[in-house]
Amino acid sequence: MSARAAWRFRPWRVDGRSGRSSLWIEEALAAEPDAWAGARRLEGRVRADVCVVGGGFTGLWTAIRLRELDPSLTVVLVEAELCGTGASGRNGGMVSDWWVKLPTLIRYLGRDDALTVAAAIEAGAREIDRFCGAEGIDAEISFPGLYWTATNAAQVATIEQVVAAADAAGVGPFRVVPRDELIERLASPLHRFGVHDPRGGALHPALLARGLRRAALQHGVDVRERSPLSAIEAGSSIRLRCGDASVEAERAVLAANAWMAHFRELRRDVVVVSSDVVATAPAPALLTQRGWPDGVGAFDARTLIDYWRTTANGRVVFGRGGGTLAPAARIGSRFEHSERRRRWVEAELRRLLPPLVEIPVTHSWAGPVERSATGLLRFGCLGGDDRLPYAIGFAGSGIVPAVAAGRCLASLALGRDDDWASLARLLAARGPGFPPEPFRYLGGLVVQRAIARKEDAEDRGGMPSGLVRFLARYAPGGVASPPGRSS
Repeated sequence: MSARAAWRFRPWRVDGRSGRSSLWIEEALAAEPDAWAGARRLEGRVRADVCVVGGGFTGLWTAIRLRELDPSLTVVLVEAELCGTGASGRNGGMVSDWWVKLPTLIRYLGRDDALTVAAAIEAGAREIDRFCGAEGIDAEISFPGLYWTATNAAQVATIEQVVAAADAAGVGPFRVVPRDELIERLASPLHRFGVHDPRGGALHPALLARGLRRAALQHGVDVRERSPLSAIEAGSSIRLRCGDASVEAERAVLAANAWMAHFRELRRDVVVVSSDVVATAPAPALLTQRGWPDGVGAFDARTLIDYWRTTANGRVVFGRGGGTLAPAARIGSRFEHSERRRRWVEAELRRLLPPLVEIPVTHSWAGPVERSATGLLRFGCLGGDDRLPYAIGFAGSGIVPAVAAGRCLASLALGRDDDWASLARLLAARGPGFPPEPFRYLGGLVVQRAIARKEDAEDRGGMPSGLVRFLARYAPGGVASPPGRSS
């Protein structure tokens, strides 16, 4: 690294105050009417032992863990808007682990390390529950289990591959579900095969994020919101500029996730796409009739994943991944809301959940997802400087992994040689990358359309063309199939 390195931080970000904020953000901030006006901005020059960039799940968990490890530390957290109004408040709120990624983990890490990583991620769900209980955070968390299902033959093969890998590794995270149970429980004849993960569940993501913010404050973290980062300078110390204000720190943790994808050394590591979500009006009587308790949900085995869950007030939240692509990692207004994507997601909701055909959709929103070629989270240090650890590549399933990521980043920031630092090192390998721009964006559009055509053909029971199958092979991996292979 040079004597003084610098990175500019692009100010593109989702605006949590817009009329397109998520149902979750709307509900969480309704209980905090003074949240925007009362947010404490960064002003002047502030000194800290560690500065954490990003007020989502990863940044908040990291800041809390830093103070737990060393209560004498001065920890400052800077967030562009309000904590929890970015991707952490815009997801589906599903509590899921990494056992579905077991074949990919084994491919890149080997059996023993793969099991270590999967077990560490799994433990995060119960840690969220324990922490919320200890801190008095009502995140509406429940554990009725999650279904992972196949709605066509190609998806059956994907799930069977994961189940076989788990059996061969001597672990049993899933229960294979008979088709008649799937149809009865999920109220759709489209499900052909599936498994049930009894550890899965759901929570209210914005309530969790806002609760973590309160916990961070109680743990002594100096939280500065409405303070978008504009530059990082690394010399004898780390200076993080937020407009005219700055933080001078010994170390800085970069936990801004998709908003970091434009950094030169990360451009080839991840692509940024949207996950688009809709929510129905409350229909508690229907959910009771169907036997759908709070938090029950499912996701399918397609590449452009569909996922849904019920809520505490009787809504169904339904989302679809693999949406809008970000050219050159630019996160703009389409990552708040896309009317075209809303229509597509709502149509998929009606197709997969026939009992909801008459229930109106009241909310729709989107959020950015940064995805690596392997589909796995990756740790590193910006510019090779061990004072600047980061995590990136949560692939849209960050609620549970963020718990482990926070512990890993805290250990890295403090230079500790413990189990969490070791876990971070396991997930430090870059793996395959993406081509440079503009080929990444243009090629991404081609691959995305090929995946959609492939999966549409498979849904109809047909065979995609050879060209479509070839192009779809270049979809990012992460579940059963390695990158460059069709699922």
